[in-house]
Amino acid sequence: MSNPAATARVESGPERSAPSSRRFKAQIGRFKASRLLAVIDGLTRWIEREYEQKLRERPSKHVYPSTLPPAINAEIDQLRDSAVIRDRILE
Repeated sequence: MSNPAATARVESGPERSAPSSRRFKAQIGRFKASRLLAVIDGLTRWIEREYEQKLRERPSKHVYPSTLPPAINAEIDQLRDSAVIRDRILE
C-alpha cells in the first residue's frame, strides 16, 4: 500500500556479528533519497535544540516517547509506520 516513489532503500553497512535474536536482525544503514530523511533530520534538529544542555553534560539521553509533544510523536510514528523500516525488520 505504500508509494514506491516515496520510500527508499536502506543501504546496509558492513555485516557485524552479534548474538542471534529471535526478533529481527539489527542493521546499520542510511536512508537515501527518501522523504523519511527529512523527518529524521527534523527530529535530529529538534532533539539537539531541546536537549542541548543535557547532551553537553552527557552525550546520551533517554526519554519516553509518551513524554514528548504530540507533534514529535507524529513524526516518530511516520518512521515507525514506514514501509522501508517495516520491510527491513521483516527480512
